[in-house]
Amino acid sequence: MPGPTSKKFKLYCLLFLLIPSIFDLFSPNFPTNENSIVFSAIREPGLPVISEENILQQKQYLPIVVNSPTIFQDNFSTGWTPLPETGSTSGLENNQYFLNHTVPGRIVRSVATHPSLPNVYSVEVTAQWINGSGKYGLTFEWQNALQFYVLIADPASQTYELRVFNNGWTILTSGTYPAFPLDHLKIERNRTTGAISLYLNNPNTPLQTITDSTYLNGSAGLELWSGVSTSPANLAKASFDNFAIPIVGFQDGFIEGWTPLPESGATSGLENNQYFLTHTIPNRIVRSIASHPPLPDSYAVKVDVQLVAGSGKFGLTFEWQTPQQFYVFVVDPQDQTYELRIFNNGWTTLTSGTFNAPAPYHLKVERDRATGMIQLYMNDMLNPLTSIFDTSYMNGSVGLELWSSSDTSATIPVKGYFDNFELLATP
Repeated sequence: MPGPTSKKFKLYCLLFLLIPSIFDLFSPNFPTNENSIVFSAIREPGLPVISEENILQQKQYLPIVVNSPTIFQDNFSTGWTPLPETGSTSGLENNQYFLNHTVPGRIVRSVATHPSLPNVYSVEVTAQWINGSGKYGLTFEWQNALQFYVLIADPASQTYELRVFNNGWTILTSGTYPAFPLDHLKIERNRTTGAISLYLNNPNTPLQTITDSTYLNGSAGLELWSGVSTSPANLAKASFDNFAIPIVGFQDGFIEGWTPLPESGATSGLENNQYFLTHTIPNRIVRSIASHPPLPDSYAVKVDVQLVAGSGKFGLTFEWQTPQQFYVFVVDPQDQTYELRIFNNGWTTLTSGTFNAPAPYHLKVERDRATGMIQLYMNDMLNPLTSIFDTSYMNGSVGLELWSSSDTSATIPVKGYFDNFELLATP
């Protein structure tokens, strides 16, 4: 009998691990859509190392190809305007953007060329010190060289400041941040409320949130502050990567941003500052498609929804191309069930399941076209209900659906409220 270190023994172990996965391919419950791979909720012991968790963890590192005119990400070759500064240079190196300076105690800036930002947006970048000493910063609401905000990080002392320049510096707040090999800087800006949230190395939890309304428009950019020891022989240099303004610029927009599809017996509109869909005919579907720019290859769509009259289902549509080609995340609040369906001249259910959650329901779909991944969320925005791979449709729009039940009528209409609709580019 082969020993535990022999090639035959290792081959037997490998076959033992793979046999359950091979049998799974012939399971009658496997989706009939040839482009689909569904993660099973029950895993056989001893499955190979390549698993759902591995793929989900790798997702955040996948490259994003951005097509939307309202998303700006890493276009370092053409999308930046360095401000004139004697002794400084900028450019591309190792697929990253760099800024450097040879004069001590100076600042070099580069401003991104991007479309006008929405009233609620975020900006983020990964920064790394390459040579010398100094600080780097994330500029936002840049109007001119005398009017802007900047989040400054000092990697040597692990301290940060939020400054505003208005013909002179004012420090709005400061503090310390946790050390990482690379610094991930992020700000979130809400022009309506004046809120500014600051993030460093934890993109989910802000270090601070303050309110300031000095500037309520402008661009985003990068900064490098040279240290006192900077010289031509010891230049200050930092690299920047993964710069993104990850907002698609479509949030609610219920007044002019929606196109209800013609459907007899159905109506839609605004009520109580929410969007509604209604139907008076049983077993029918009413849809409304959002008018938005082309989406990036990795995005998320979110909405809050609840039934306020009658019985039926509601859905979050995505990759909508035509009434014959799209996906929809369908939720039945009465039965507490959900489905991911694809329509391709007929319905196919890609996956389904149950949930236990109260209304209103916060739905989210994350789509990564590069891998085909689709993740469905309800109320818990960190842990998906399910994850599936499907590449049937790799472009399209997003929208909302309401499905009437068999007891729907003109006297018992079904009605759903939708609110806080949002589109986001995802890393």
